Amino acid sequence: MDMKKLWSAIGGMLLLLASASSVSGPSVLALSELKISGFMSAVGSISNNETSYSRTAQINDEIDFGRETMLGLQIDAKLMDKLIFTTQLLADRDPDNYSLQADWIFAKYTFNQVSSIKAGRIRSPVFMVSEFIEVGITYPWVRPPAEVYGLLPLNSVNGVEFRMNVPVLDSNLYLQGVMGNSELDTSLVSISGKSRISANKVLGVNALWSTDNHNFRIGYIISRLDIFDTALATLQNLFAAGDLSGTAPLLIEALRFEFITLGMDFSFGNISGMLEHVRRKVGEPINAKQYGSYLMLQYALGKYHPHITFAIADSIGFS
Repeated sequence: MDMKKLWSAIGGMLLLLASASSVSGPSVLALSELKISGFMSAVGSISNNETSYSRTAQINDEIDFGRETMLGLQIDAKLMDKLIFTTQLLADRDPDNYSLQADWIFAKYTFNQVSSIKAGRIRSPVFMVSEFIEVGITYPWVRPPAEVYGLLPLNSVNGVEFRMNVPVLDSNLYLQGVMGNSELDTSLVSISGKSRISANKVLGVNALWSTDNHNFRIGYIISRLDIFDTALATLQNLFAAGDLSGTAPLLIEALRFEFITLGMDFSFGNISGMLEHVRRKVGEPINAKQYGSYLMLQYALGKYHPHITFAIADSIGFS
């Protein structure tokens, strides 16, 4: 683990923090409010198998304190009464070096109490913990189950998002629509050479029904992928595509990509839980079909919250 590069990234983030803190008053964009917050996760991981357990973390039988360790900084700047600018910077391992990248960077305009719009780089809003996936303290695991969360390499979208909150009796219905473009994350599965996967015409919808004791979510994303791959094994790892016919380099255009999610969480007394099921389909010529599911149960014992998670992933086809 290259600690020098980690501390270099941390130093750059602290320098940015100091610069942001020195901004005051109306001299810069007439800022009326500037909020700076941060988080850090220091994680060690090991498995009892040489084969990597998680595509995103690459956990194997050698203990590693770098794959999941990260530092985050979020800056929220209120430019006007209804206009807020937000950016979230992450220093994490990608895959062997620590790099500083903008995970979120968008402007949000709130029309009224029930509707708003975002423009910029936005998190893909399809999972139960999509909007705070990097902040480990907000969920019981060290990281969300890879059997589900590892199936969507499209982490963010460069585009616009419209959100609406509709009160329904004693509950709320949250509706989201996203459109834009993106680049898929191939850094952790590249075997050799260069791989570039662009997601064009990304369209996503998400609905969340929220009550006092439970939340139900359904999400759907569809896109067209343009793929250039000089190592076919990269695509085989990313999409579990099996043996691809043809030779490298491979160029595929307008490949159909679909992703469907169903999820819920619940709380009854000392017992709480969460479950999600996802299905992913990639069209011809890759023709890969996969699903993943998990169930997490948790029991509150004062300050302690022991929990257990059952998860499964497979590439059995679905119709």
